[in-house]
Amino acid sequence: MKANEMAMMMMDGAFPLSQALASLQMSQTLVNSLVAVDWMSFGKMDSHLYRKQLYERFQATNLTGEQRFMIYFLFSAVKNQKRVLMGLDSMPDSLKASTWFSNVRSFVDSNLCQYVSQVPKQKKFPAVNIPVTNPGLDLLCWAIWVPPRYLNVTNMFERPNASQLALDEMAQSRAKVGYKKYWDEVVNGTKNPDAKDLDLPKPMMREEYYQNAANDKYPLIKVDMKPVPIPEKGYSETGVLSWMFSVKLQLKLGKVAFTKDNTYFMTSYNTAPETVRNFSFFTESLDEALKEVSKNPALRMVTEASIPTVALAQTMTTPAAAPPIPRVPMVPIPTVASSSKMATPSTTTAGASARERSQSRGRTSARAATPTRVASKSASGRVRTQSSMNRERAGKRSIGGILRSESKSRT
Repeated sequence: MKANEMAMMMMDGAFPLSQALASLQMSQTLVNSLVAVDWMSFGKMDSHLYRKQLYERFQATNLTGEQRFMIYFLFSAVKNQKRVLMGLDSMPDSLKASTWFSNVRSFVDSNLCQYVSQVPKQKKFPAVNIPVTNPGLDLLCWAIWVPPRYLNVTNMFERPNASQLALDEMAQSRAKVGYKKYWDEVVNGTKNPDAKDLDLPKPMMREEYYQNAANDKYPLIKVDMKPVPIPEKGYSETGVLSWMFSVKLQLKLGKVAFTKDNTYFMTSYNTAPETVRNFSFFTESLDEALKEVSKNPALRMVTEASIPTVALAQTMTTPAAAPPIPRVPMVPIPTVASSSKMATPSTTTAGASARERSQSRGRTSARAATPTRVASKSASGRVRTQSSMNRERAGKRSIGGILRSESKSRT
């Protein structure tokens, strides 16, 4: 007996295959319904489906636009529900009195869990997936709270949801490098209690996951909450950098410093000229910054951390027994019209060296004998300021610290 005949005999045992097939029917109506479904993604969750679930919860809890924005803002800083709640609880009373605070905290506590595996049991939304539901908005929040010294394309591309943006080929290749670095170097494992007894593979960059993200093609979001128009080939690295700068400049959270060394960088809004080595000028205008870069091919962008301030350079290079280095002459400040925008001089930081404090006292004495001079902004957008040393404090990790630093930078 041939093998195929033996197989057919076995299939026609307790419930004959021929009888089973005879009970089935594939009508044209059924076929039409089958081809209407994307079976490649059937049963899978993507960023759009997660966004739908999240916004349904927003609507069910009647969150305002401000409160919805704060949900994204908080989880752009910390993608951990418990740490967000701890950060909210540690905020000063002035922030707890904000119109957004009470409802946002309640939403985080009652509508979110941490991991996807907890969703079936807790019936909540996984906090880790909030940033991927709207990458442009998440990255806008990042551009707001990140210190100016870290505001660059490389750092943004190391946030894994940057690969979800509609980038051009060159920018997407760099985003992939950042995506790989995040999964291969930053993620060391999982703290998910549901996975502690499972033999899971080591976290690593997976090509299929990256491709899913790269296929999303989300837009960047401006400070007015409108999408940045997507160029035909996608956003270039230059376009992404211009968007970053526009966020800081429009919200007055930073300004662009140009030096006589043909370098430029984003710095704190309160940075004083005398703290920048080989200072040339500041601008709060994105158009002027782009114009300056386009007319001078020798200009190169650097991070603020790689440009020592005058005081820092003195501290590093001057022997302890050597006399103090003369301070850099102040840039002449034009007369301020009554309608000009004023900037309040800041005070010397507590962490200054003894020499810096001495210099600060000297400057204070000098100012006491002369009329007060304040900042002035010319029609070209260049800003000339006079203030004492005001170095940005590092290490503001808590959410309360982030928001407090923003509040200070805007006043």
